[in-house]
Amino acid sequence: MITIQRRPFMNKRSVLYLPLPASMILKLVLVFVTVCFISAVCRGQISVSNSATAAAAADIGFGSIDIRYPQTFQQNDHSVLTSQDLVLSQTVRVVAWKGEKISIQLVINAHQSLKKLSAKADDLVGLRTDGTKGRIIAASAVKIGFVRSLLSNGLGSSGGGCGIEDAVQQERHIVSDGIEYTKQTDVAAHTIQPIWLSIQLPETTKEGLYKGKIYFEYSLNNENKKQLKGGLQKRVLYYTIRVKDKVLPKPANWDFHLDLWQYPEAIARVNNIKAWSPEHFDKM
Repeated sequence: MITIQRRPFMNKRSVLYLPLPASMILKLVLVFVTVCFISAVCRGQISVSNSATAAAAADIGFGSIDIRYPQTFQQNDHSVLTSQDLVLSQTVRVVAWKGEKISIQLVINAHQSLKKLSAKADDLVGLRTDGTKGRIIAASAVKIGFVRSLLSNGLGSSGGGCGIEDAVQQERHIVSDGIEYTKQTDVAAHTIQPIWLSIQLPETTKEGLYKGKIYFEYSLNNENKKQLKGGLQKRVLYYTIRVKDKVLPKPANWDFHLDLWQYPEAIARVNNIKAWSPEHFDKM
């Protein structure tokens, strides 16, 4: 409904009134705010970055220190690990003695290209029984490195280096091996980047439960190698260490040292005789 009303003090001008419902006014305000927001984003005045975008770019979690993760799942490297077997946890708990050096392996499964990936540790904070914060293990006790790959010969169906079958001895595969301690690295799309954590607990560490954080940062690039709007993507993972009231002596103070390198089947293979046969035992 449109009405025209002439005010007594407005002899030469008319005022047009448009009585609108409150719901329509709210819609107009929302449209106006949305247009202003989109315009600001396009001009680069506002950056859009959220956890959903970061999570879609890569799976990040704790893996197992007993698994040598392949660089890609497309490799025919006789590995029993497939993409379906890649199980990553969002937290992990480790039990250790005072003075012990423990290891944790993180895994990055990149769905997109990650540029300048970095991982940093925070202080581990001791938790009291009432949940309040207590003593700390300094972040300097945590060492973080990126696991690098190298070219290797066949690993065999067992995944080990010994007892390699003749059929696969000439094959070449890319396998995880060394650890590079650098501040950041690039990760190609559809590849896996393991990260190795070493934590040296001081002998003076107090018994109890400690909680730590690992901060990840990386940027995303599009197909034209231009950085997408939104700046750095950020992720955080939490882990805990239960320090027991036991002290691991330094190696120089150990009472004994045992280091065995034995693989009897290698003797049979080198001499071209049947494993565990009388001839094999004679050679040993």
